[in-house]
Amino acid sequence: MIQIGSIIRKLILALLLLHASACSLFLRAQDEIIDKMNRLSMLADFQGVIDYSNEVLRTSSAQKNPALHLFCRAHAAQSYIKTDWPEKAKEYLDSATVIVHSDLAPDERESMLYIEGFYTYSNAMVLYHVYDQIDYHKALTHAAEALDLAERRRDTRQSVIFGLNYIILNTMLQESFAYEGAEELYAKALELKDGKMIFNAAQICARRFDYLGDHARAKSYMETAIANMPEGYLDASTVYADYAKTFHEIGMDDRAAYYYEKALKQSSRHVSSSTLLVYLSYAQFLSDIHHAKDAERVYLEGLSLADSVQTDWNRKGFYSGLYELYRRQGRYAEAVHYMDKYISETDSVTRQRQKKDITELRIKYETAVKEKIIAQNEILIARQNRRFSIIFSATLLLVVVSVFLTVLYFQKRASYITLFKLYSDTLAEQKQTEQVQSPSAGQSVAAPRKADGANTLFREIDRKMKEERIYREAGLTLEKAAELIHTNRTYLSAAIKQQTGLSFIYYINSYRIQEAIELLSDSENDTPLKAILVNVGFKSPTTFYKLFQATTGKTPQTWREEARLKCAEN
Repeated sequence: MIQIGSIIRKLILALLLLHASACSLFLRAQDEIIDKMNRLSMLADFQGVIDYSNEVLRTSSAQKNPALHLFCRAHAAQSYIKTDWPEKAKEYLDSATVIVHSDLAPDERESMLYIEGFYTYSNAMVLYHVYDQIDYHKALTHAAEALDLAERRRDTRQSVIFGLNYIILNTMLQESFAYEGAEELYAKALELKDGKMIFNAAQICARRFDYLGDHARAKSYMETAIANMPEGYLDASTVYADYAKTFHEIGMDDRAAYYYEKALKQSSRHVSSSTLLVYLSYAQFLSDIHHAKDAERVYLEGLSLADSVQTDWNRKGFYSGLYELYRRQGRYAEAVHYMDKYISETDSVTRQRQKKDITELRIKYETAVKEKIIAQNEILIARQNRRFSIIFSATLLLVVVSVFLTVLYFQKRASYITLFKLYSDTLAEQKQTEQVQSPSAGQSVAAPRKADGANTLFREIDRKMKEERIYREAGLTLEKAAELIHTNRTYLSAAIKQQTGLSFIYYINSYRIQEAIELLSDSENDTPLKAILVNVGFKSPTTFYKLFQATTGKTPQTWREEARLKCAEN
């Protein structure tokens, strides 16, 4: 017996050692996978990342490891996006999304493999929604989730990465608070001593101070960005173009011209959206300093490059710039030609967006049909299960009730009387409590008073919109509007939301669009569209055209033409 016990103990010890060894090997294997994937990503070997991801996913160790699946699928999806294959990326992202929303054990979610996979997944979702879906709100949601995780884990590096993404996405959405926190991210990047992060954060800070009109500080941050720009950085041309723009804004046009030329030389290696943005910015600069011939040349060169590549890049900026240039020179035929192209491009972009929306609706419909079929099958199975459970529950309930009644029947009479008395006293106390707690007439008017306050704030801001037309101020923010009626941004935002159901920016844009409609409906008004959108308070032509068409169903130019036609007929 003693020998048998000793053998069993040795076997158990051997199994424990074998298990510990297997765990150690598995952890080492995970570290090797992470290291190799990071190396391939650093080398921008996108096909290598895809091949290695699929190789790992085919291994037996990956089959029961959701964290490993998430890590590999997220990296593959990100690489497919960067190689311009969004359809394939979506397949991997959909699989990764199922893992992210599945019911995983806490230790699995806290594993390094899952955390790294979630960061990569979030970044891939941001890229997918920005470059393929053009849905900045969804991209912002994924950036915010990753940023929240990084801050909870006190992961400074990821906090900076997703913090920068968060700021950039808010600038795309034209939020007035977009650049808040840029300097804090820059300070974190300095702490990390990471040149690439310092470069990215300095760029954001430069744009913040350029937006605030502090061009001297913007210039200082641009110099820091250039000093830390990674060697061989593909978008170096846009950095030099931003630097040139800063010089132009502080009146140093010679330096601006130098850096614009440098940006063009840098972008000549390949044609991309960055290249086209450099040409557009440079042409606008030349037009501003009245070098009309050079501006025309750069506009046309940039437009030729845009036409030479297979891209959906928006050409409206070039058309608009050439229209303004020719109009100022009195070359009206050419100006009209490019305005027609501008309008056609606007309509084309709108049609593409509508086509994408229809495709999304079709996918949602097909998904809903599949989900409905699955739900019906689940209901049938549930009904069968319920039949068995009802029979069992009914039987059990009858037994419990019978036992309970039997116990009650055999209770002593004295106990019954005591219980009855206790119940009566409790009922009396409950009625008395209800009478004391019933609301008085005076208490019922508290809520309307708060509503009256919101009504007053809304009436005051609405009066200023209608009578003083404060919405015409392009830089009008919620804070400024609140100051005008002597309140704070929180109360004003809540009052507008309560009365209209709109956010502040949509509320003021509704007034801007309404005035634009009135101006364009006047057949004798020949003010250019660009001047009209500026006069009513818009800074972005894109926002103006998008909101105008969403409101009226027509482009501004079409609305004006139809108004004039109706006037002529009358």
